[in-house]
Amino acid sequence: MRAHNKILNQKSQMKNSKPRKPHFEGDACARVKKTGWALRYASDELRSDREVVMEAVQKRSEALEYASPELQNDPEIRKAAGRP
Repeated sequence: MRAHNKILNQKSQMKNSKPRKPHFEGDACARVKKTGWALRYASDELRSDREVVMEAVQKRSEALEYASPELQNDPEIRKAAGRP
């Protein structure tokens, strides 16, 4: 019975926890620059890094929506993402 309660408790904790973000192996900055989509899971610091965001949107224009608000409005970054 104890094991059953432990399992129920674990399920309850999982239900109330936030979804986990994918684990990046190696350097997150390099992953963002390589795939673009990884900006979605990057730290606020990387989302605010102009060079990182520029490379991300050059790979995937949709990555722009995960950049910091300031960089989302940067004319050069918007142009690189193919946005007016």
